[in-house]
Amino acid sequence: MRSDFFTCVDGARVRVVEEGDPHAFVTVVLVHCYALDHGEWDQLMPELARSCDVPVRVLRYDHRGSGESEPMTPGTATLSQLGDDLAELVSQRVPTGAVVLVGHSMGGMAIMAMAERHPELVAGRVAGVAFVSTACAGMDSLTLGLPGLVAAAVHRLERTGVWLLSAAGRPVLTRHPWVLEPFVRWLGFGVGAGRGAVSHVARMMAATRPMTLLLFRPDFDLHDRREALANLAGSAATVLVGDRDRVTPPRRAAEIAECLPDSRLVVLDGAGHMLPSERPAEVAAAVTTLIHAAVTPTLTQVAS
Repeated sequence: MRSDFFTCVDGARVRVVEEGDPHAFVTVVLVHCYALDHGEWDQLMPELARSCDVPVRVLRYDHRGSGESEPMTPGTATLSQLGDDLAELVSQRVPTGAVVLVGHSMGGMAIMAMAERHPELVAGRVAGVAFVSTACAGMDSLTLGLPGLVAAAVHRLERTGVWLLSAAGRPVLTRHPWVLEPFVRWLGFGVGAGRGAVSHVARMMAATRPMTLLLFRPDFDLHDRREALANLAGSAATVLVGDRDRVTPPRRAAEIAECLPDSRLVVLDGAGHMLPSERPAEVAAAVTTLIHAAVTPTLTQVAS
């Protein structure tokens, strides 16, 4: 494992972790979700190593404002900025070979923003994409599976709490991750999730900067990148979702699949929103299929 910082064009430094074969033809870039960091892929990595039988390089990183990366500023707390950051990372750190992008929740939205703003890069470099528990629109009507008035009250409570923590200058949400575990289990996980997976997510969420949440959350309501998905039509695509997902329910995954007619839609029974932690084997299998799709044309050319 190699870890360092990547400096974006505006000077922001983001933490990047590289694993696997540095000379592999295919590079997988893992793009994490809101309120977490690159550690959310920890359970996926050993499963990917077991399921993938070809050399592969893997990059995962912390979005600006998350994990060990530098804080966000008001003007950079947008999905568009995250899409630009991802495009820079691919251009600079993966100058050759095929790229497979894997985005969970907000990470998937960042991939869509990259496709919207950098269509030439996507067309020329991205061989495959996995959208994991994400949405291409509709985040302004998020209900979490609750009745309308209750959902509205929960959103107000969340935003008030984040504002108060930010105003108080708190560097993290809480230094006691265990207090978040019941909420994390209810919001993020489906049936029978293990305590270890829930605790792992709670620790990452607890370490999140309140200011990042305060600055970034409003941009979700503006997210509508259905048209941008057309720029990924030339890439192999898989859309994964749990049937118990409260945040981006199956209808959101179906909407992505409708915009990508050649994609494969996978609905996992009993699973919630945190598929990389809850169902890493299934996610790894889907990513492995995309890696094989990226490698096959090259192997065919070599054989001929």
